[in-house]
Amino acid sequence: MENFGVDFRSLLENALSRPSVRLDLVESASVAIILRPGPDMLWIRRAENPNDPWSGHMGFPGGRAESGDRDTRRTAERETLEEIGIKLETCADYLGTLDEIQVRKLNFKLVPHVFWLKEEEPACTLDAKEVHSIHWIGMAHLTDPANRTNFNSYPAIRFDDRVIWGLSYRILGDLLARLNSSHA
Repeated sequence: MENFGVDFRSLLENALSRPSVRLDLVESASVAIILRPGPDMLWIRRAENPNDPWSGHMGFPGGRAESGDRDTRRTAERETLEEIGIKLETCADYLGTLDEIQVRKLNFKLVPHVFWLKEEEPACTLDAKEVHSIHWIGMAHLTDPANRTNFNSYPAIRFDDRVIWGLSYRILGDLLARLNSSHA
């Protein structure tokens, strides 16, 4: 999907109107997929940490649910505020969820939540223990076949000297599949 048309947000809202797959697992984590006009998607590069299985990887802000989180959306919002300082409740519109993913290795479900920024780029305050940097990557880059590669025998997307692969690639794939089916 190279041409997103003039109203990417409407296309995205239509794509998210399809019911998402729900898993029956108690342990959960959530991520926030944050988009802005361009259209661009916010990615983080995780900080290097030997105790983090995703150390140094490109991904989305997010993390495990805590007892005070009323639902998985709240987990995504809280984690985004903690990791990059963006208060999604006030600076973004909530658009919906993608399919839940079972993370077999760690036995929990991951719930991707999609947000559309009301302002172009809010100020960010990174938690250096968790996030090395943030990157706005255009949807045109993410969908360009020239940027496709393999990493550890898995499909991936090149971005500068980094790769987007694994769970993040799978989440992006779900979003792009929904966009393609709603655009057709």
